[in-house]
Amino acid sequence: MFALVRYSKLLVALKSWLNFPYIPYFCSKTGLFGMSATFVFGLVMCGVAPNLFLPSKIHFNQISYTTKDLSIYCYKYNGMVQKVTILPVLYPFLSRPFLGLHLAEISREIKQPHPTVRQHLNDLEKRGVLKKSIKGRLTIYSLNLDNPLTVHYLSICEKNRMIAMSENRLILKELILFLNSNLSEGNAAVIFGSAVQDIKRANDIDLLVTGKSEIQKEIDIFAEKINRKIHLLNVPSLESVSPALKNEILKKHLIVQGTDVVLKWLIMKK
Repeated sequence: MFALVRYSKLLVALKSWLNFPYIPYFCSKTGLFGMSATFVFGLVMCGVAPNLFLPSKIHFNQISYTTKDLSIYCYKYNGMVQKVTILPVLYPFLSRPFLGLHLAEISREIKQPHPTVRQHLNDLEKRGVLKKSIKGRLTIYSLNLDNPLTVHYLSICEKNRMIAMSENRLILKELILFLNSNLSEGNAAVIFGSAVQDIKRANDIDLLVTGKSEIQKEIDIFAEKINRKIHLLNVPSLESVSPALKNEILKKHLIVQGTDVVLKWLIMKK
């Protein structure tokens, strides 16, 4: 996308160059050779310094964009893509937020090469999301829970992981869509237990829902549809969950709704 916008900017600059005064007249008088030379020269100049030939405003879908707006958009979009790309290295920390993990362990879990993982981990350390320590020959990384922004990085991770897992698991995708359609915004919903790792082979699904909900009847109907038992645990609030169950949820969980609230309960309130 970033490259597309950048090359679109080049094409707009080239078009403006070809519309410069006397350029069309010169091309008409010099024939094919003059047209080719003008085009090549314009392409080179626009590639080196496209801003010299860009109009002050670019119109797209009846909306005017300034050249500055286009450049800022390219920069911000590239930064956003970079952040989303590096976040998978945080996946292992979602179930072990209080532990230190070494590079090889993280690399093995997310199935990415060591150099790539190391680069992303060091980037997150610079951002203050991770802390790094050296123990012998091992480099250990841990979450910096003193940084209030860490929970927001993890929130994006949770949502990104849920999307990635549901893409190749039809039953999970249907369950997520069902819960989003039948729960109110005030309800938090978490799938936990063995179904998180492999919902296709799991005989039953453990589901935690907070707040008032009359979803049990709909869940029973949906459970018959997917041929799975769904054990619903409906609690007034997350604080009413026992420490033992909270620990089990932390180990294997997939947050479907209320990501920020559930994360703060699992991670920020040890």
